[in-house]
Amino acid sequence: MLPVTTGGDPAERDLRVRDAAAADASAIRAVALAAWRLTYQNRLPPDAIERFLARAYSEQRVALRIRRHRVLVASRTTAAALEAFAELAVHHDHVQLVAMYVLPGLRGNGLGSALLGAVKAAFPGRDLAADVLEDNDLAEPFYAARGFTPGELHTDEVDGAPVRLRRWWLRADG
Repeated sequence: MLPVTTGGDPAERDLRVRDAAAADASAIRAVALAAWRLTYQNRLPPDAIERFLARAYSEQRVALRIRRHRVLVASRTTAAALEAFAELAVHHDHVQLVAMYVLPGLRGNGLGSALLGAVKAAFPGRDLAADVLEDNDLAEPFYAARGFTPGELHTDEVDGAPVRLRRWWLRADG
């Protein structure tokens, strides 16, 4: 079990964060599918979302993500199922939050904050970065409220759909 930093809310005190295991691939996939579909439903074409999910979040691809990157999973202690995850890529100069998603019906219950707290505890003194779809009214306020600052914009694509991403930074010295 990893250290979890949460607020004073009693509901947030009962959260568990741990490193993902290969057996978590199916549950991580389920969280990603639900979160992606809701988060991006009005931001990306539905066919692009489904193509991306089929490719990027197949059980085999999630298992590969767990082997290649550090993946953390979170749940409420009263829950039997995994409810959130964060995928991290460790670079020489920062830690990149490749993905961080919470089941849509559980957003706002401290799971994302618990994951972020565990990331900060696991990588003290390291800058953290998260690329967020520009004008993502769910993620941008989340990161801003936790001390991240907006940085550079760049263009990418999600299965043929062009997107603009903003890199949000949490500086270790800030």
